[in-house]
Amino acid sequence: MRYLKKIISLFTIALLLITSVSAQQAIQADIKSLLNVRIVTTLTNNKLVLWKDALDGGESGMATMSAAKSLADPNPRALPDDGIFHADDTRPFVVLNYTNADSLGFQARRSLSTDTFSIVIPERNCEKVFLWCMSGNGSSTLDFQLIYSDKTTEECQRVLPDWYNEILPNDKNLCYLAKNMGKWDKTNKLMEADHHYIHGIILHPNTERKLQKIVVMKKATAGVLTLWGVTMQSEAAKLAQTPPMGWMTWYTFIDKIDEKLIMEVADSMVSTGLRDAGYRTLHLDDGWMADKRDSLGRQYANKERFPHGMKYLADYAHKRGLKLGIYSSAGVKTCAGYPGSYNHEEIDAQTYADWGIDFLKFDACGDMGNSSVKELNYKMTNALKKTGRSILFEICIFGSDQTHLWGGEIANMWRTGGDIVTFIDKNPEVTYKNWLENLSQVIGKEASAGPGHWNDPDNLIVGYPRFNKQTFEEQKAQFSFWALVAAPMITCADVRNMTPEIKSILLNKEVIAISQDKAGKQGRRIISEETQEIWMKNLGDGSIAIILFNKKETTSELTFKLSDINQKGNYVVHDLWQHADKGLINGSYRVKVAPHGVALIKLIKK
Repeated sequence: MRYLKKIISLFTIALLLITSVSAQQAIQADIKSLLNVRIVTTLTNNKLVLWKDALDGGESGMATMSAAKSLADPNPRALPDDGIFHADDTRPFVVLNYTNADSLGFQARRSLSTDTFSIVIPERNCEKVFLWCMSGNGSSTLDFQLIYSDKTTEECQRVLPDWYNEILPNDKNLCYLAKNMGKWDKTNKLMEADHHYIHGIILHPNTERKLQKIVVMKKATAGVLTLWGVTMQSEAAKLAQTPPMGWMTWYTFIDKIDEKLIMEVADSMVSTGLRDAGYRTLHLDDGWMADKRDSLGRQYANKERFPHGMKYLADYAHKRGLKLGIYSSAGVKTCAGYPGSYNHEEIDAQTYADWGIDFLKFDACGDMGNSSVKELNYKMTNALKKTGRSILFEICIFGSDQTHLWGGEIANMWRTGGDIVTFIDKNPEVTYKNWLENLSQVIGKEASAGPGHWNDPDNLIVGYPRFNKQTFEEQKAQFSFWALVAAPMITCADVRNMTPEIKSILLNKEVIAISQDKAGKQGRRIISEETQEIWMKNLGDGSIAIILFNKKETTSELTFKLSDINQKGNYVVHDLWQHADKGLINGSYRVKVAPHGVALIKLIKK
């Protein structure tokens, strides 16, 4: 945490020199983006992701560092001889080298002295471009030229100083500099060892034009500069700043869906209050399309079941303040046997954009030829970006436990494992064990989740419509857990015919607020015992959400201690299901919990 606090303090000093309130607000927003951005280095076979949490020195941070160390590629490629780095290239040109468990070093195959080099970007509208680099002794001047697809250019210049700290805003094209030392000792105290400095630079392209290339010209008066990594934030990155909420067809109707049904659901989303509670997207899963493509190679809706087509449905949803999601698969066929997007990524993406689609769930069924499912997901996300329409993208590799390692670079959410209800065509019995198993999929993946990119353990089965053997308390428990772990809140209930009990769960505003907390942290399990578990989530307002989970078949009294979360002092306990304060806690809190149920409380510092 000291690492980030050091950066923040440097920015704070500089901000005092700026008198314009609007300028201060703009810079503060950029600093927040800079500190929250993922620092990504791509490896040959894996992706090494160093999250800001890994710099905090906490338990989760050290675990991230340990995992990253095991993935490090000993043979990163050199910066290409032609001086051009392709942003979508899967090979590394620099790698983070963990020298031991307590220090962080850097290794690159080529440093830049007086070089001019280019970063080629798949043409897209970018809001911000983050460049991360390391410099040694001496000062360096960086000239940046932004080249757009219409051949227009913008320029700005930044100086990377050696012995002093400063922020240098530029009137024409804002660039900001963050500078800090890049090593720490065993107590995580920052050191000036080797005089190596980490710089974070933010470029602001013109979002009205598609960025094509960034030319970087480095003029060193002394020392060297090593380019560390590049991250782009497009307009689409603004999507899913909190976990998406909505409704999906699959678990309710499988592939037996039609236009009338979707319109009825849209109307019910409004009339029941679900839309106003945050459930904004109607997701059409597998089964919406015809069994073959049209003469131009395009997917199209089954004309018998969707006589007016998908644009009509999208317009219907938009007029009611809702969004429309759609489904396809990376292979030749979808899971239900309809035309997939294999070798049709660009035409499908453009078709969805033309219809006004807001969300794409991309499955992993069908023959994929010689391509990997990962390659095809990259291909589809690039096709979506090329359309210029912001379309939320979900990766659904249902059998994979590794998608979180790379999904955040291209998707807003990704499935963390198998379906929450399997063999659905056989109408299986559904119990609390379905969601409990899927909940386990997100444990250990906390660092992967955050604004714009979320772990998805699959849909809510609150109000599951067939052979639902869950108790009311068990369904409250799943809703509580999905909110705490910042999972997408996608319901499968038949919202046209909800019972008052199911409606009371889905519309609990206090629990939804935990899900939609702006800090975007995924909660984590802190105690796991045979009969109980305790989970926690730090919230943006400084309060703490706690779940006490009773794993027994009988009602039990569970105890939570402030020492369980390393806290002291007095806290007000607020129960989010009873909507009531439960008094002060200065040591421990005891509560009776139903079988397989939870107590969900919020601790507010007194």
